[in-house]
This record gives sequence, C-alpha cells and structure tokens, in this order.
Amino acid sequence: MTAAPLWRIECEADVVCARGEAQKWLESRGVSRVLAAETALIVSELGQNIVKYGKLGSIQLRWNAQKRGDLDIEATDSGPGFSDLNRARMDGTTSAGPLVRADGSCRSQALGLGLGLGAVERLSRRMSLRNRPEGGAQILVQKMLYPG
Repeated sequence: MTAAPLWRIECEADVVCARGEAQKWLESRGVSRVLAAETALIVSELGQNIVKYGKLGSIQLRWNAQKRGDLDIEATDSGPGFSDLNRARMDGTTSAGPLVRADGSCRSQALGLGLGLGAVERLSRRMSLRNRPEGGAQILVQKMLYPG
C-alpha cells in the first residue's frame, strides 16, 4: 500500500498541489468522485488557513485505525494559534473578527470569507481544533468515505 500523503504547505501553489493530489489519491483507492472532491475541498480549506494564518505547516491523510472507512486529515501550522477556538468554527468570522459589524457595515480588511472551517466541519464526521503547546495550531478532521 502506498504511504499516506503528507504535504508541506508554505504557499498557494502547495495548496493547489495538495488538493489535486488528495483527490487523485482517494479516487485511485476506489473512493467516489463526490467524496474525493469533498475531501479535496477540506484539504484546500485547511491549506488556505495555513497560508493565511500559520505561514508554514503540513497536511496529512491517514486511514482511521478505529473507524473502518474513515479518513483522518491532520493540519498543523507554526502560526500564533487560535485566539478563540469556538469563534474559529463560526461562519462569518475571520481572524479580524466578524465580517459584518454590529452597525451592519462589512469588514473589508478580513483575509477571507470566514466560511472555511464551518464548511470543513459540515463536510466531516468530526472536527477538533487545538493550540499546540509548542506553538501553532492543529486541526483534526475525520471524514467518512465508506460505510463501516
């Protein structure tokens, strides 16, 4: 069996490469195109977060040892970590705060749409976020690919 993919993420090109390779790797193992594309989207969103906030990091795919048919996706970075773990999961929120202010105006300096981790969570069986003691953040995602 081929080793599980691990990608070093430093720039947008690394994210594009990881997304495409993840989809091909899964499809070559019999995963449906739809589930492979959903997983590739998860890899892309996690990679974008590394580039925007963590500067340097990695994404690894592994088959889950306890839950047959599930894939674990781990993203780690060397950034400052999450200032608020609960807020990081909310749609419409970025590192700059909510996209829409209390007065209804939009925050233009936000780095993204604020939908990334919410979308990752919706596409996953499970998602956990944590700040690593040595610095940076870790996101663990469990994606069901085969009924098990």
